[in-house]
Amino acid sequence: MNLKLKQASARRIDPSKFNIFIAPDTSKKAIEGLAKTWPQALKNQLKEALKGQKAKQHFLFSASLTEGGVVALIAECKEARLSALHSQMTSMLSAGFKKTSIKEVLLFLPKEDVSQRIEDLVFLSLVSNWTHPKRKTKEAKPESGKSVLVFSVLGQKVAKLNEAFKRGVSFGEAACLVKTLSHTPPNFLTPELFAKEAKAIALKRKWHFEFLDEKKLKKLGAGAFLAVSQGSSKRDSGIVHITINSKAKKNGKFSFVGKGICYDTGGYNVKTGSGMFNMHQDMTGAAQALAMGMLCDDLGLEKEIHIYLALAENHISADSFKMNDVVYASNGKSIEVIHTDAEGRMVLSDTLAIASKEEPELMMDYATLTGSAIRAVGTKRACVFVSSEDGFIRSLSSAQATGEEVWPFPQGQEYEEGLKSKIADIKQCEPGHNSDHIYATTFLAHFVTPKTHWVHMDLSPVDGTGAGLVPLDGCGFGLRWSYDYLRQFSSGVKQS
Repeated sequence: MNLKLKQASARRIDPSKFNIFIAPDTSKKAIEGLAKTWPQALKNQLKEALKGQKAKQHFLFSASLTEGGVVALIAECKEARLSALHSQMTSMLSAGFKKTSIKEVLLFLPKEDVSQRIEDLVFLSLVSNWTHPKRKTKEAKPESGKSVLVFSVLGQKVAKLNEAFKRGVSFGEAACLVKTLSHTPPNFLTPELFAKEAKAIALKRKWHFEFLDEKKLKKLGAGAFLAVSQGSSKRDSGIVHITINSKAKKNGKFSFVGKGICYDTGGYNVKTGSGMFNMHQDMTGAAQALAMGMLCDDLGLEKEIHIYLALAENHISADSFKMNDVVYASNGKSIEVIHTDAEGRMVLSDTLAIASKEEPELMMDYATLTGSAIRAVGTKRACVFVSSEDGFIRSLSSAQATGEEVWPFPQGQEYEEGLKSKIADIKQCEPGHNSDHIYATTFLAHFVTPKTHWVHMDLSPVDGTGAGLVPLDGCGFGLRWSYDYLRQFSSGVKQS
């Protein structure tokens, strides 16, 4: 039967046209049968590709059609890593989308995994078609030929495929929001303008919006946050607090916190020119936290959701905070400043302490926090820290389930020695910057209540590269992993 799935009129993004044919069998024999009507040249390409197919591996074949289409075939074994297939899909389809002549994409998928692959493909179609925000005086005319996805389905339930389609759209739009905000020029996304963007989304979705400006933060004693913001002459910094689905309070609370440094010079520990380039993307964590709120809303997570966006800029001025300053956070802890380019943990410390007052059962924070995270894992995984052994195992389970690879790191009492201060309760950094991603998390743990299940994601490793189903760069990576982690946590199933 044929099934046409049209997006709701409220959706802002239309994916490129696909014709996705889902085959009931992807054995070599069946694949060759499907290719009987193909042109000889295309059949020859497929024959060569099949020769290289190995057991227990993902297999992916693609070829261009003369009329501007792409034929793709995906077969997979359960033993192979999902992230490997995702990387292949991203590489193939992202390259295909760049060809302006493309009219359709034909994909042959394994029957048993069709729902998940449709979700993957819808997500990938959206993020692959995302373009940088442009402010040119002469804009190119938008390409024509955009349309809905068309599925030719064999033996599948319509309702199940509709749900997969909707999930793909929700994840895709959330990732595109992160990308758009992260790539907006810094003079167009100051803390004030970011807060306005968040407020517009909140009003449209009927969320409760609150902005804790510097005056309110001073009353709360948020000296760590204000130490960073005091270098800016604009006085527009603050913490956005959004509440979603407050009627579900009886089902528990989840909180999402994001680092929103809209530009980072490094302060008095000023960055080099190359190191400062793209530092307008140091607010990616806040964009991620906002997108997670959208996802929970769209996918109907029955929890009260709180979003906290720590919005500031790290400027250089006569009023900027300095090394060896001592400031007091909102939970009363005194902090000795060691390095002014470690401003992210300063704004996050107060934001986490304020968020903890809501007593969420689970809190996730996102930040492009440390360079040491990149040195630790390269650029194809994110670093995560969890406050329980159960969460440690769950983080790997969610990576396996979504193809968004992460690597969990330790935190604990043995790292406290490096943060001891002679003049304050705690040092902001370990002076030698040894394993700074671990020490940064150890520092942040002082501002989260012990009974809250806490997950910290350092997005620095994937911030400048593509990973999994997220091409171009990593902005938007981690959304699917996070939601799967939430799903597992909500189910109450212990990992072993």
